[in-house]
Amino acid sequence: MKYLIGYGATLSIWWSIFWRFVLFNAVAGVTIGFIFGFIQSSVGRHEALSFVNIGLGALVAIPIGIWAVKAALSKKHRGCWVRLVAEE
Repeated sequence: MKYLIGYGATLSIWWSIFWRFVLFNAVAGVTIGFIFGFIQSSVGRHEALSFVNIGLGALVAIPIGIWAVKAALSKKHRGCWVRLVAEE
């Protein structure tokens, strides 16, 4: 038996993923950017600053994105839980 999901529940799940991803990536990005920017500027390596920060941002964003999806799918949305069920 298939259950169809409505737009209200879809929007609730999307918003739950979105705000977690944006908020935690912003905090992590500012924190890590400040730390590595301070280290690089004190060492005098200004030319490589943007490339290193882009790489670090990608490395940080991936696990935060995975966590955001897991956390959002573990919550109740409009009175329902999201469950993955194996197809028989």
